[in-house]
Amino acid sequence: MKTLIFFFVCLFSAMQLIAQENEENRGLAKDRMFIGGNLGFGLGSQVSSVNITPQVGYYFTDWFAAGAGLNAIFRSYKEKSFGDEVIYKENYGVAGLNVFARVFPVDFLFIEIQPEANQVWIKQKNYDPPLERKLSKTVPSLLGGAGVIIPSGKGGLMIKMQYDLLQHDFNPYGKKAFFAFGYVVGL
Repeated sequence: MKTLIFFFVCLFSAMQLIAQENEENRGLAKDRMFIGGNLGFGLGSQVSSVNITPQVGYYFTDWFAAGAGLNAIFRSYKEKSFGDEVIYKENYGVAGLNVFARVFPVDFLFIEIQPEANQVWIKQKNYDPPLERKLSKTVPSLLGGAGVIIPSGKGGLMIKMQYDLLQHDFNPYGKKAFFAFGYVVGL
């Protein structure tokens, strides 16, 4: 937790220095603001999932952008016996907040860091033998990664590879790197 607080302090200090460096632009310019995020879903007979991650950000310079967003994830898993009877069921929910910083070494390529604080709820039910377990826990994550924005009009398709650097138990991202697909739209 101390690492996460330290990172937030460093991020906001860097944002302040960059804002001061750009003295000719006083205030927030609307054309430097953007909205975006990730949206995903999967439906199946055993696994279903929905992921909604809206974000809002600001280009402080042509090479640095930062912002904040929300996380909402829901997954459901069912295991069935050979007779199609449900023998195990698990529901997994996440609600949280994130901040992010992106550095653009080239116009369309970026490196990103995204600390998060997520509340995780897990409900597991075993039918044979009957057993139910519930868990609710605040879980920090620190996503690091790189990506590309494929431009289209005032926005673009965002494709990135991320990895949770903290690897806390019950993190919503697992132990491997993953791809995220999203969008960015300038205001």
